[in-house]
Amino acid sequence: MTTNLPIACTLSREQLAADRETLLPGLADHAIQRTPLPSGMRLRFPATAERMRQIDTVVRRERECCPFLEFRVGLALGESLTLDVTGPEGIAGLLAELVDPVPVDPVLAAPVLVGWLDRGIVG
Repeated sequence: MTTNLPIACTLSREQLAADRETLLPGLADHAIQRTPLPSGMRLRFPATAERMRQIDTVVRRERECCPFLEFRVGLALGESLTLDVTGPEGIAGLLAELVDPVPVDPVLAAPVLVGWLDRGIVG
């Protein structure tokens, strides 16, 4: 993992809200389990072709705007898909805030985005 990349998303808060479904928050809505990891989070999904395509789309998109994140996909045949999202120190808490299972309404999500803006994570 490249550790000298800044922990900063290149998307604006408007882009995050508009593109939610093609980013981690939209994908996390479909997770059947979320497990904290020391350096990130594991999301578990039903093993379907549709979900695998969505994971592929989201990972490709996230690599563009958040190059400091690492992704590892796992498959337990016939059972579940896992996506481990990890990164540099401190990323676990940021990921937890980002994919917190609260109702997703742009107004309700604003405090998280403002917090990220205050920390310089989102431009």
